[in-house]
Amino acid sequence: GENFQSPVDDNFRKRFASTNENFATHGKRVLAVCSRRFFASKDEIFTEEDGNYPTTDLNFVALFGIMDPPREQVPMAISKCHDAGVKVFMVTGDQPLTGKSIAIQIGLLKNTNNVQLLENETTEGDWGPYDGALIHGCRVDGMTDEQWKMIASKSGAVFARTSPSQKLEIVCRFQEMGYIVAVTGDGVNDAPALKQADVGIAIDLKGSDVAKESADIVLKWMISSRRS
Repeated sequence: GENFQSPVDDNFRKRFASTNENFATHGKRVLAVCSRRFFASKDEIFTEEDGNYPTTDLNFVALFGIMDPPREQVPMAISKCHDAGVKVFMVTGDQPLTGKSIAIQIGLLKNTNNVQLLENETTEGDWGPYDGALIHGCRVDGMTDEQWKMIASKSGAVFARTSPSQKLEIVCRFQEMGYIVAVTGDGVNDAPALKQADVGIAIDLKGSDVAKESADIVLKWMISSRRS
């Protein structure tokens, strides 16, 4: 049949937001897929570096939810850290709702309804009653010393939609408050935070060479072939 296009109107925006929220609150990463027809040589090789393909006037196709569940051993590891008096905070590139859902699954955040959210420059509130914190990366550079101290006092916190520079800033801020900071990571973008941390921990199996060179400890994972 013929291609059918509908406008991006208020009804579309509501459906888009609702679907995104549904995926994210179930711990899924959400991808939007778009398309556009254009002319190019059949030998053309498209790369992000060259920017030789259109990125505007796109047609929305669909939202996809991708499930990347935490390892089954993670909740026990988080619990042991808490028993030992170690605070565990999550720093992720995922959107806040996804990060919050995963953090609840692994026991990093204890209560769905008792988490203070700092999502943008206008969100503020009384931190006292809350057990945990959920902070959008856009807030990291502008938070006050008092806000950092309040976050550090919580039993758990999630920093979402963070960039590599913001992850580094988070490490530095907690060090300035006197905390001994350990950081785990495996990507090239994790290297600055791994290097800055008092203890940088990289993962051998999937870690980049840059991350492993920046770390103090490289973990050797034993992977079982048994399916649970």
